[in-house]
Amino acid sequence: MPSGETRRKKSKSKKVASKHSDGEYHRAAGDEEDAFDSSNNHCAVDNDDVLPYPEAQLPESPQRIVENQELTTNGNSLPDISHRRKMSIKEKLTAQASVHCSYDRFLCFLLSFIFLFAVFIAGIQYEEKVEKQTIITDSVDHGQHNGPLAPINPKPEDYSQRQIDLVIKLRMLSGNVISVPNTPHHKAAHWMLWIDRSGISADSPFVWQRYILALFYYHMGDGNNIFELNENTDECNWERIGCDVEGHVQHIRFVNCDLFGSIPMEIQALSELAYLDLSHNRLTGEIPKDFQVLKKIQYLFMDNNHLEGVMPSSLCKLRKDGTLSQLTSDCDSDDRKVHCECCTNCANTLPDPIPPNDGEDTLTEYQKGVMQRLRNISGDAAIDDGESPQHHANHWVIKEDTMKVAVNAENLFQRYILAILWNMMNSMDEEKCFSLKPGVHECDWDSQQYSSDGGLQPSRISCDSQKRIQFLHLNGCKLRGQIPDELSYLSSIRTLDFSDNSLEGVIPSSLKMLDRLEFLYLDHNLLEGAVPNAICNMKDQNSLFSVTADCTNAKRDVSCTCCNNCAEMHNNLNNRQKAVMQKLRNLSGSASIDDGKSPQHRANHWMIKVDNMQLAADADNLYQRYVLVLLFYMMGDQEKISIDANSHECTWSPERIKCYNDNVTSIKFDNCAIQGPVPAEIRIFKELTRLDLSSNFMSGQIPSELADLHNLATLLLDDNLLEGELPNGLCVDLFPFKVTADCNRVDCPCCSNCPSSQLPLPPSPGSSVASTPTRNQQINAKCLELLGSEVNVKNSPQHFATQWMMSYDTDVLDATSPHFSQRLAVALLYYSLGPPKWVEPFRVSPLDECDLPGVECDGKIIVSLKLANQDLMGAIPAGIHLLSEVNHMDFKNNIISGDIPDSLSSMSKLEFLDLRDNLVKGSLPISMCSQASVAFHVNCDNVECDCCIECQFSELKQKLNAISYKDTTSKARLQAQNWIINLDSSKLQASSQDLSARYTLAVFYYSLNGDSWEKSEDNWLDTDHCQWTGVTCLPNREIVSLSMPDSDLSGTIPYELEQLGSLMLIDLHSNQITGKVPAELGGLNLLENLDLRDNILSGQIPSEICALAEEKVISVRVDCYDVQCSSSCCEEC
Repeated sequence: MPSGETRRKKSKSKKVASKHSDGEYHRAAGDEEDAFDSSNNHCAVDNDDVLPYPEAQLPESPQRIVENQELTTNGNSLPDISHRRKMSIKEKLTAQASVHCSYDRFLCFLLSFIFLFAVFIAGIQYEEKVEKQTIITDSVDHGQHNGPLAPINPKPEDYSQRQIDLVIKLRMLSGNVISVPNTPHHKAAHWMLWIDRSGISADSPFVWQRYILALFYYHMGDGNNIFELNENTDECNWERIGCDVEGHVQHIRFVNCDLFGSIPMEIQALSELAYLDLSHNRLTGEIPKDFQVLKKIQYLFMDNNHLEGVMPSSLCKLRKDGTLSQLTSDCDSDDRKVHCECCTNCANTLPDPIPPNDGEDTLTEYQKGVMQRLRNISGDAAIDDGESPQHHANHWVIKEDTMKVAVNAENLFQRYILAILWNMMNSMDEEKCFSLKPGVHECDWDSQQYSSDGGLQPSRISCDSQKRIQFLHLNGCKLRGQIPDELSYLSSIRTLDFSDNSLEGVIPSSLKMLDRLEFLYLDHNLLEGAVPNAICNMKDQNSLFSVTADCTNAKRDVSCTCCNNCAEMHNNLNNRQKAVMQKLRNLSGSASIDDGKSPQHRANHWMIKVDNMQLAADADNLYQRYVLVLLFYMMGDQEKISIDANSHECTWSPERIKCYNDNVTSIKFDNCAIQGPVPAEIRIFKELTRLDLSSNFMSGQIPSELADLHNLATLLLDDNLLEGELPNGLCVDLFPFKVTADCNRVDCPCCSNCPSSQLPLPPSPGSSVASTPTRNQQINAKCLELLGSEVNVKNSPQHFATQWMMSYDTDVLDATSPHFSQRLAVALLYYSLGPPKWVEPFRVSPLDECDLPGVECDGKIIVSLKLANQDLMGAIPAGIHLLSEVNHMDFKNNIISGDIPDSLSSMSKLEFLDLRDNLVKGSLPISMCSQASVAFHVNCDNVECDCCIECQFSELKQKLNAISYKDTTSKARLQAQNWIINLDSSKLQASSQDLSARYTLAVFYYSLNGDSWEKSEDNWLDTDHCQWTGVTCLPNREIVSLSMPDSDLSGTIPYELEQLGSLMLIDLHSNQITGKVPAELGGLNLLENLDLRDNILSGQIPSEICALAEEKVISVRVDCYDVQCSSSCCEEC
């Protein structure tokens, strides 16, 4: 496959870039010769003879324009050469005339007259041409020249204040290089000053990005024929450029644009840049370190250039952080000089096409084996046909693919089939619907395609968890040729969409082998004949849900008796099915139901043909079941949920669908690759409290029908491609619960993730949903008494809680109710830490607080709050003390911040409090530690607590970690630490003399599975460690012997034994000890005997131990056939 440069030169037609609404870049055909015709060149080049005007020297310092009367050009101003050119022409013509005079004076006179007349006419024409080139058109109000021509030698008075400010602004980015003639920087700045008609000012946030794009343009050679600076339009409308909705450049695609020179360092100013493709050019030099400031860059392609050096570590860090998804450079061949350890695919120039037989004589055995397998499915004729897509695909697999898939690998065929389809696409390589990526699994070949608003389009290729292709969406991919028979080997395919292409010939019957196929789209092609009966039989058997072909037009190129867009849907339906279909038509509309490719059509087909529940048209859950199936068929990743034709829909994927009394109350379909608009059919979920459709590919307007969901408490729509505004009433109806959307595209005044969002206040006390003013006044006064003046601070948790009690609480408590303060405290907790998971049901039903998840009561009194791992965010409110009977509060592992309120000290019955793994700070009130039998847990690094277990033993734990300096997280060491801190009856302190020895023996016990010991299980980890079986101590309590032969020890010897510096004997023979002998034992200078025979040890005796043995200090005995040990070290070896 030729490189991008080779392809461009060999192309028979030039491509003129045009950007469509889908964000893809396509080119129209034209004459190749025109592409290199200087008369069609849109870009200024260095040769003055073809310039429309001479280059003007920019001022060295724009301030001097203001300060001085004349502009200094450093001697580089261009003189007027028009007179000199006319004189050289006259001299030449006169000289020619004088030659003829020597022959005939009359002829001389006549010729002289003719030549002088010609000179006169030519001089007039040339003067008119020069005059046109030097015209300076009238200036507009802001001083900008109104036409495309600039003054040859601009004087100070030629510069407007706007231009002076622009020069200063551009110098801030590029420095004085903009004043150096004939440099790309000078040309780009000159274009900004004298040619650009946008009128952009120096203080515009977009001035640098417009200049940078002009700078890239003047770095192009022949490539400027496919990218044009347009002085009359916004840069976001230029070819190969994509912007976000605010106008910031996000997408630059200068592939194969003949870029030369070094990559401009100015690119660092494009702070919103997410996609940059500079591949297939002539760029030289090193990759600039300035890329590190592009914090949002996701795709960076620099392969097929002449760059060199080392990939900046800042870019590799972005790759490691997951920000930069794709990074390419020339780092994989001998003649390329980029060193990159983090590039996703290092590109190389592909070899020239080889003869049709693919050089089989030079193939390796592996390549021959792969080729033979591919011949088995494609046939020799197709493989040997040098023009066929099968030939090119075979060549790529055996010659260019660095993946080297095994001959019998399960994915060899699907990789080869995708290569066939890639070669069938009639478009430039970089514009194809997916990319062939050597060394990358084919499930990851899908090109990330940008839409017009900068968002990513859904995947073309989708695979299941076993990396088997399930969905191929190749509609509109310019496929040409016949549908390949090889598709029958995609045994797991469920959706095959080849619509809107140029496929021809007949539909192969081999597709019947795809027994898992559910959707087959072949319409809008050049196919002919009939859809094979074998395929229609699949539809009759309900395995194939939908088929489309070109069978509806007058010509009827394809005959089809089972196509959804051709056949009558009512055929063979019984009365129940017809009634159900009519009911679904009433909900979704006939157009959607009859559209063979719509998710409504698929869901309708499933309901009437596949569903074994066989619901009647008047079933209460008919719509509910249908809409869930509808959402399922909108998903690009259908492994996220499951639909079951034999069970109630409330049992499908319980982690994503939740019900109450068989009514759906929560739908959590985030990250499911849902495509298309939010279906208006969702309005039927009248009991829905939570709808999470975030992180999908949903587009279009948010339907106004969502306002009908009056019980909705949480609506998450962010990270999609939605636009417009939130329907009227939603912000009020959802107050004050959680709403999210993409704030840059959706107008949402109540979205919690939008910086300018401000929740609307609840209805005033006099509105229709509020109770009587007298009751509200009482409630407001009571809340002021319990919570203080913050009740009157708008948007405070205390204000929201008070408003909720007055206007929204379904229990309608009055201020004198015995449970008023308790219910107020729960509402306050919600608005201070929410909206969290645990409180979702709080909004939608008349549950009292004792029925909320995580809340436990004694009778009607709350005694426990168990709210760990609930994504709580915010500060613990001081009003929590109103829960005066609570004895247990668990807030572990949330995102709670702020200071611990002093009011906790008044909760006299509190016995357990866990605030670990949060962001709280400050100190726990001292009075709380005076209570008996308390168990409090905090992060001791941020919170002071004299009675918290973690803080109380923090010094002790540090001492134990110092002893186990190599590994503090292994199970044995954690068990030993827990025993010392929490279980050991001796209650040792960090300064205790026995701590090191006692902890080391505990590690020894747990490392060698002490719980299974037979002889010593009665007294180890009990009383004095000097009394433990096998342990011998001196009167000063130093351990001198550890003797435990034949004691059922199993596990590894811990290196912590080095802490027992007085050990003289270690006898552990006849056990089942494994692993290696720790080198740290060589530090026991008093050790005389080490007996490790009859175990299952491995490795070799460390040199540190042998050093003691060679000095005759120690006797070492091991199993010489398992452990390597020299005779000078071990007695029996």
